[in-house]
Amino acid sequence: MRRNLSGLLLALVICGVSALLVRKHTPRPIVPSSRGVGYTSSDRPGMVWYWETHPSPLKATDEFNAHLQRATQYMEFTPCFDRDGRRNGERAVLYVTPPHTSQPTWRIMWTQQGKDFSELFTVESTSLSEARSGETAGQDGWKKCVAIKQSSPLI
Repeated sequence: MRRNLSGLLLALVICGVSALLVRKHTPRPIVPSSRGVGYTSSDRPGMVWYWETHPSPLKATDEFNAHLQRATQYMEFTPCFDRDGRRNGERAVLYVTPPHTSQPTWRIMWTQQGKDFSELFTVESTSLSEARSGETAGQDGWKKCVAIKQSSPLI
């Protein structure tokens, strides 16, 4: 009886440890999420930053393309690259009239793709120079578009 109890306890400990290891090493699903920050000021144009994470590698690209189609004009269409020099997204500067206002807006957008997710980053302002400074300043969690391939250092 005592031997059976010890064996049962050992089996329970092994099962518990196995379950913890499986849970720790199982990738967590990526859930759709977004975050936005903005400001208005009496002495300069307002600005809005926001980004979205999607559980699909192509969803951000689909949204990016939809914004391009709705734009009055776009310029500076460039690819984005990761640290290894692989193309992982696109960037464009758009001139749009958002549906919630009649005032035209400059919007700088770019995408970044991962294996099982994608992100869409946006900064917008009524002033192009203000939107550019917002892109440079960035926000917490911001992943900037690297518009040129980084060459690997020679070792």
